[in-house]
Amino acid sequence: MSNVLSNSDLSDFESVLGSSSQEKDEQLCFVVLLEEYKVLFDKRMIPKIKTEKEEALKNLTANFNRTMKMNSDTKQILKKFNNMKTKVKRIVDVKRTGNKKIKLCEWQRRFYDLWNVENNPVLHKVSEACQASVVDEKERVSLGECVNEMNISKRKPVNIKQSTRGVNEEISLVQLQKACLKKQIEAAETQISVARVQQSAAEAQE
Repeated sequence: MSNVLSNSDLSDFESVLGSSSQEKDEQLCFVVLLEEYKVLFDKRMIPKIKTEKEEALKNLTANFNRTMKMNSDTKQILKKFNNMKTKVKRIVDVKRTGNKKIKLCEWQRRFYDLWNVENNPVLHKVSEACQASVVDEKERVSLGECVNEMNISKRKPVNIKQSTRGVNEEISLVQLQKACLKKQIEAAETQISVARVQQSAAEAQE
């Protein structure tokens, strides 16, 4: 489990958020820090995971407070985490969006990527090629248009039923072929027998 981040690590995060502290995006900061504590997305309730999640929540709280110069407690951070999950889920929920285009800002995109969407059937699979760009001062990163368009062609079942008449005709043809072959064999055997009799008669005359 990751411990509280060092000052150098926090400096790296600040470079991601922006050079000016006044322009820091609180949500983006939270998600960038959250990348170190993915265990918080784990739904398993086994003792080991529960302990790791508690430790991760404490460290996330400490790092977030240091970076944003805030004084939040673990309950507030957990509430913030759950609220972000709800917001992202609302945007990419298949039942809500249908085939509409999905728009995600930078922090939502990062949060979405951290979420184990492969095992979550209610979430759209947003294209990895989607990228966001800068648009205004209120939101450093614009909403990038992300959409998953899957056109599934419906195939009609192939009718493999055969008519009774066709089956009967096929059987009759096979039987006829067998009968003809039998007649040919009998005729050949008769010719062989006649040839043998004629040969025996010729030998007797000699």
